[in-house]
Amino acid sequence: MVASIDQTLQTDADLRVRAEAHHVGQLYEIGAYTADIAQDCEGRFRSDWHYLQMSIRDDPPIFSQFVPQATSQWHRNGRCVFVPARQTVDCRICAGSRTMLSCLIDPALLKDEEGRDVPWNSLPPDRAADVVSPCLHLILQRIFDELLRPSFAGSFYIETAVAFLGAEIVRCLDPAARKQSHRSGTLTTKQMALLRERIEATGERPPTLLELAELVSLSPGVLSERFQRSTARTLRTYVAEKKLEKARALLTKRGLMMKQVAYLSGFKSAAAFATAFRREFGLTPSQFQAGIPD
Repeated sequence: MVASIDQTLQTDADLRVRAEAHHVGQLYEIGAYTADIAQDCEGRFRSDWHYLQMSIRDDPPIFSQFVPQATSQWHRNGRCVFVPARQTVDCRICAGSRTMLSCLIDPALLKDEEGRDVPWNSLPPDRAADVVSPCLHLILQRIFDELLRPSFAGSFYIETAVAFLGAEIVRCLDPAARKQSHRSGTLTTKQMALLRERIEATGERPPTLLELAELVSLSPGVLSERFQRSTARTLRTYVAEKKLEKARALLTKRGLMMKQVAYLSGFKSAAAFATAFRREFGLTPSQFQAGIPD
């Protein structure tokens, strides 16, 4: 069992996959990969384990569209794609190079609260093609970062993150778990998608709590409470994380002054930006930028 996409995808196209980092657990295998596709093509994908793939940064997904063989409708993929175990999908693949995190997960890891198998066959294909969950995306990004830049107790960190990942997949995609979450006062998938789109589209000024509350038709207090229940962190923390993610991406672009990066990321000053960046990543923006190869 391997998590590399080229081992689970049947296609005649020139598909080259390079493993950047790799981690194997008892019930999963995870890898950070760079895929180079010479030309647009189609293929067929199937695995005996659940497959979860997320594009890193703003790279497009390796599958631009897919269609389960049991249906006839093509579905455009989002940043994160989930293919249940033993489900065959036909896929369209766009030419280009992209970086991704691929996860193969033993079905034994994804059970409901009673220890029963989740009926993945009833999962709507459009939701599998575009898994919208800021919490899940954050977990995957953290795993990717740990794979490429291992730190203290890295293996234990990844093992723990995968446990959270399994729970979040079931919470996000199992209809029964979603109904329970709705009754318990968490945000719906649509509300989470609206919030994510608004926050990530922010330019110089982050949205206010009132603006976000109006967007999802909730009071500011209810939004704050439900967001924390849905993601296990505060809305303010999430907005701050997205600002830093944008700043990190801007730092990889040559020609921008530090003040410009701070301004474009939504910080009031370069000093505030530098303090927040160092607190989150353990090094200053200049140190991070100096480590990027030309």
